[in-house]
Amino acid sequence: MPTSPQSPHLPFGDNVHSPWYGKDVLTVKNLDRKDLEYIFGVAHE
Repeated sequence: MPTSPQSPHLPFGDNVHSPWYGKDVLTVKNLDRKDLEYIFGVAHE
């Protein structure tokens, strides 16, 4: 039986080792491209 590929971003809220766990985005000035790709990847899910 085929299984769907696991998302690298999920479970977002349950992954306490995630670099963004418990953090808020207050300004985009402190973000780099890698951060933006991660955030938009989660949003795309």
